[in-house]
Amino acid sequence: FQAEDGIRDLVRSRGLGDVYKRQIFSSAEGAKEVSLRMDSESGKIFKLNGKEVNRLSEFVGEIPVVLFVPDDLRLIKGEPELRRKYINSMVIQSKPVYWNGLVSYGKTLAERNQALKQFKRGEIDIKAVDIWTDELVAFGSDIIRERDKFVREVNSIMGGVKNLFGRCGIDLELKYKTVADPAGENLENRFSEVLQQRRSEELVFCQTLTGPHRDELELYSHGRMLKNFGSQGQQRKAVLMLKIASVFYLREHFNEWPVTLFDDVLSELDEENQHALEDLLISMSRGGGRERWQCFITTAEKLDRWNSKDIKLINIKNAADQIIIDEKEKVS
Repeated sequence: FQAEDGIRDLVRSRGLGDVYKRQIFSSAEGAKEVSLRMDSESGKIFKLNGKEVNRLSEFVGEIPVVLFVPDDLRLIKGEPELRRKYINSMVIQSKPVYWNGLVSYGKTLAERNQALKQFKRGEIDIKAVDIWTDELVAFGSDIIRERDKFVREVNSIMGGVKNLFGRCGIDLELKYKTVADPAGENLENRFSEVLQQRRSEELVFCQTLTGPHRDELELYSHGRMLKNFGSQGQQRKAVLMLKIASVFYLREHFNEWPVTLFDDVLSELDEENQHALEDLLISMSRGGGRERWQCFITTAEKLDRWNSKDIKLINIKNAADQIIIDEKEKVS
């Protein structure tokens, strides 16, 4: 597999013609067939069970996937938006209706920001802003509760993930920072109060300054925020553990292992973390039938020491060649 930009570049720069990938997934609900076709002229065409899919939302919740790409290593020190996107990507899969809430919140946020501009220019009454404020609070409170639920579930999983990493594991805790206590009975009221308190600031910037679009996810180890106090090795270990915790999170919600994709991540991990990942993959891949965990790793690194019978290595020497891989074909 490759990230979408990687596939597009491969098609355009190397003249590969059509790129076609078909995969059948088995789940508790039966087999699901997903296919992707991409060429330099018509772009990409997705199909689910033979039917063309025009909207991404139609794929949501169908096949659980955990993706780990080099950019994910910025989850600790990068901008808060990266961590919000991570939470969203997980909750959307476990609860597809969450997607609709995000879309509704985004539209309402845009309308409220526009109303703030119009009120500042004297074009509308403040009551028009209040209408959008009420909708923003309703959609936003649902998002906050779902994010908080996700964080609590992942924290309950993290102890087991640390044990899987053995001596290489670290204590890891997620903390969700939002407008008010998500578990409180008065979340909506508190959300509304904060918006009211910051209205003068909002009118200066003509932007909504409080809500899920400004939330923060912080990662701690032994009570210390990794963003400020963690070493580079600890930060990368934390991201790796977070991704593995995501695998178990989706496993709980789907009652099956998610497909896990590690795209060129090994080159970004030090030797200790590489060994930890190798041991973990071997341990988790041992199983039978539907319970077998499927993980794909792409890398330019040599993997000669990855010689376990539980790991299959496929060497691709020329990416411009047409390569067809199916369940019956051994590729080297």
